[in-house]
Amino acid sequence: MRAEWSGERRRWALDVEVAGGGGTSRCTAGFLVMCTGCFRHDRGYSPELPGVERFAGPVAHPRAWPDGLDWTGRRVVVVGSGATTVTLVPAPADRAAHVTVVQRSPGYVLALPTEDAVASALLRGLPERVAHPLIRWKNRGRPAGRPARHRGISGDDAGRRAEPRIHDRLHKRVVDA
Repeated sequence: MRAEWSGERRRWALDVEVAGGGGTSRCTAGFLVMCTGCFRHDRGYSPELPGVERFAGPVAHPRAWPDGLDWTGRRVVVVGSGATTVTLVPAPADRAAHVTVVQRSPGYVLALPTEDAVASALLRGLPERVAHPLIRWKNRGRPAGRPARHRGISGDDAGRRAEPRIHDRLHKRVVDA
């Protein structure tokens, strides 16, 4: 129902609904993974759009996409901001006259490089047996050879130091975009 980041505590505070009418509960976590998506795979959600019946152009839903829909030179409006929108919007962008996305709340998608420059440099300059533990250490934020632990439970010292920096960098990239 609600998630709030605490920079001071370096944790997420979550207010969640307890299944079966059990009210609400508060818990905390070191990481929060948003796994949202459609709840029914047989038909997608369609919000109420007053006046849509008066629209003269085609109206399509990604769950029931019509064959041969051509948006070349047309003005396209995409309603929504989920994963479907993220994957759908680039397709008409190069052929449509204009694409507008209407969303209730923004989603944040960050472009990452397709190649890890640090890992590539390490692999070019070091033997694999040396480079791979260093790459794993860099990606995990903990010394090579240390067993992975769930940071939210173990209080991994490296994780506690890295989390606020990661959150701040992501927040800055999203806000400055």
